[in-house]
Amino acid sequence: MDKPTKLSKYRRRGDFNVGVLIFIFIFIYILATIITYATRTRIATFEVRQGRVLADHTYVGIAIRDELVVLAETGGYVYYLHNNLSKIRLGADIIAISPIPIPLEDTLTDGHPLEISIITNEHHAPLIDYTRYFMETMDLQRFGAVQTFRNELTHSFHGTASEVRIARVDEIVARTGGDTLIFPSPSDGILVMGLDGMEGLTMEDISSELFLQGNDEVTLFTDQMHLNRGQPAYKLITNENWIIVIQVEEEIASVLDGMIWARIRFLRDDVLAWVNPYVFSQGDDSFVALSLNHSMIRYAGERFIHLELILEDQSGLMIPRTAVLEKDFFRIPSQFVVPRYTSTGIMQLDEEGEEEFSLIRIYNITPEGDIYVNPNEVPYGTVLISPDTGETLTLRATEPLQGVFNINHGYAIFRFVNIIAYNEDYYIIEEGNAFSLSNFDFIALIGDSIEDGEIVAR
Repeated sequence: MDKPTKLSKYRRRGDFNVGVLIFIFIFIYILATIITYATRTRIATFEVRQGRVLADHTYVGIAIRDELVVLAETGGYVYYLHNNLSKIRLGADIIAISPIPIPLEDTLTDGHPLEISIITNEHHAPLIDYTRYFMETMDLQRFGAVQTFRNELTHSFHGTASEVRIARVDEIVARTGGDTLIFPSPSDGILVMGLDGMEGLTMEDISSELFLQGNDEVTLFTDQMHLNRGQPAYKLITNENWIIVIQVEEEIASVLDGMIWARIRFLRDDVLAWVNPYVFSQGDDSFVALSLNHSMIRYAGERFIHLELILEDQSGLMIPRTAVLEKDFFRIPSQFVVPRYTSTGIMQLDEEGEEEFSLIRIYNITPEGDIYVNPNEVPYGTVLISPDTGETLTLRATEPLQGVFNINHGYAIFRFVNIIAYNEDYYIIEEGNAFSLSNFDFIALIGDSIEDGEIVAR
């Protein structure tokens, strides 16, 4: 009988699928990329651009002028023959005073109206100036400013009417029965139809308390006001030269003390002007007298003048102030710096006292040739040796450098910045420094939000 045949299962060799392996590698790569992207630090960035800043400071100044207060020579109802802020020559008829109210709107004997209420382009400019200035300086706690604004608008519409009055002075006198007296101007000057109680003010009278006062106490003169003999009737400003005094901090005073000229901007109408500054003190307070020989008539009706003092006007690379931070660096004197072809390094002593050359990254270089290096790259206590003299230096003391983090390459690199001007929001930094920033660089908007060398995502 034949023996039964034993059958064994044939084991086939498994096929190796390269495509599966490639897919696994790609999947791992994509997964790692997603995880890295999700866990990377994201920061706000700023693109460096060319710009300019004006370092300005806003002040309220007190105007000091040569002012002549003219008193009424007789009592009665006053009638002004010129506009407020008009130029008056010596001897020109300026006011009429009558014992009875002077008719202003009645028709004269020749059938022509005495008053002509036409608003021309000449009147638009002061109207706009007064309105804008009132809106910019309005204080809801000071109702007196509203009354002042109302009277200024009233004065601004007197132009054509005043011309008619001057041309018909004789007829005005006849209409009042010949009792009206015409008084001439005692001096050349600018007519100001108001008093603020600071006439005759000098630099010796300046104090910090004066700046706390307002224009609430201004007395304005209008037609048909009744004046007694000896009361103020109007004011003349008799000199084109005038002074604006501002109270400043000691730092600003020290800057202005060495300047011959300075530039200001009048906030009322955004006009720029050059002034001659003079610094003086009253007690513990510092003041600056800004001398001008122009623009007096433009602001003759104001005692308190709002202005900006412009100390710097610089252009360069503009960066936000929030991006700037300070880091400590070793400062290595030039005799310990070793150039090698296109690179720079240092010669240091190792633990066995042997000289060893090391390439280093330079963060800034001074005009004397000293360089700044990062303590993270050159450890504290490293001993340097000068290849020329054999002198040694142990790195211990550090110096701060101002800079920002450049993130052009996806990680933070500290870049030194030399600040040449600034305002409240931005710095203007020097350009052209090989160790600093360039136009269109990207930097971290918040400098202390990352660390040197940290990988970042924009």
